[in-house]
Amino acid sequence: MHVRNPFPLPRSLPLERHRSTATALCVALFLLLPGGRLAAQEAPRHWLFVGNSLVQVHEVQNLVAGFAPRDRPIEAERVTLGGATLKSHLERSDPGAPLTRLEARRWEVVVLQPNGKLAMTERPAGLEPYALRPARTLVEAARRRGARPILMMTWTYRGREHNRPGLRRNYARLAEELRVPVAPVGDAFALAEERHPEIELLQSDGIHAAPGGAYLAAAVLYATIEKEPPRAGRHLPPELSRDQADELEGLAWEVVERAGLTAGPAS
Repeated sequence: MHVRNPFPLPRSLPLERHRSTATALCVALFLLLPGGRLAAQEAPRHWLFVGNSLVQVHEVQNLVAGFAPRDRPIEAERVTLGGATLKSHLERSDPGAPLTRLEARRWEVVVLQPNGKLAMTERPAGLEPYALRPARTLVEAARRRGARPILMMTWTYRGREHNRPGLRRNYARLAEELRVPVAPVGDAFALAEERHPEIELLQSDGIHAAPGGAYLAAAVLYATIEKEPPRAGRHLPPELSRDQADELEGLAWEVVERAGLTAGPAS
């Protein structure tokens, strides 16, 4: 007995063509992201962070990597020692020393975090021995390896907010001398303290970042380097709510825009 198909295909669309069209549509939907880009994942981009415990606490480099799109991943590594300056890093000869690590692979970005006491250096001559000279050596080494060097402005310690003008002045000099962009983390801390006093930025020691401060620093770094707003970081500290993270991300982008760091191609 012949049973009629209750859902016949249109006569104008043969079965094989129907299957081919459906397959093509599925492939297109699978490959395309909302922005119209191919979803094929690029090779990871390698970013190196050189500094001390200000980066090490809460693993700021991993928070930065968490802002990267999944199809353009970042693999971030750090070379950090508690209390280290860029000068003391250059004096190292062990396998983990920054100059050794720079030679180990091809890096896309190298972030340099000077010692937080840079804010307390009042005389320009004081920058030369432990900040400017070693920073120049590391910047030149990064550029020889094809990497983009970035300076991370630190924040002022609790009770030393009066040092903020000196902090900005010293980083402005480093930026001018080295021709390197500065991620304005310290400026973002100052604005966040004003607008969101309910979010703890510093730990009880008044020196190291609390989870909220580390997340803010990472957002500023990502925005400065990629020249795009940081959104929905995947490594959200449990101490922060999503709403608080959104506020910090928006604030980070505002500070980076104010600093004139969003124009042109990525740094």
